[in-house]
Amino acid sequence: DAGRHAARFRELAGEMGDVRLRAWRAMEAEVHVYRGAWEDAVQVVEESLPAAWEIGEWTVVLFGSAWLGLAYLKLGRRADAQRTVDRAVQHGGGTGTTVTLFAFSYALTAAALVRLEERDLDAAVETARRALALAEQSRFLLEQGVAHRVLGQTLAAAGNRAEAAAAFRKSLDILEAIHSRPA
Repeated sequence: DAGRHAARFRELAGEMGDVRLRAWRAMEAEVHVYRGAWEDAVQVVEESLPAAWEIGEWTVVLFGSAWLGLAYLKLGRRADAQRTVDRAVQHGGGTGTTVTLFAFSYALTAAALVRLEERDLDAAVETARRALALAEQSRFLLEQGVAHRVLGQTLAAAGNRAEAAAAFRKSLDILEAIHSRPA
């Protein structure tokens, strides 16, 4: 259903020609990411993200860049993932609104996974901890659950199994409580 609704929004936004609506079409990528449809996620974000950057639609820039970075990683395009996520993290966290905080925390989880893929374990753990701190500050539970999971992934890779297990348990507790089956 989410995919159908997102496709309909994309169609309507295209017909209306409004730059904000064109930018927000990038949010369809979330559906593709949950499905594991990496090429579709890339296509949707690549066509819409320039409009989001153009008008400073930071929530879209941050989420879209995170999903695009994750899709690039899954497709073996690590350099593209790094470039995309780093740009969003560098420029997209400055407004300080609650919406931006939770979007920024999500972009940082993607940045942590990029660092993990690069085997820069110290930076991966540090970035994941930063993502978790922002997610907790924003009080958005989905982003908190994801941040705990990514922290667990980075800690496990760094050999800190006990703290990783605690982070994974916390992630599961949060995500199960909000019934987030995909996450």
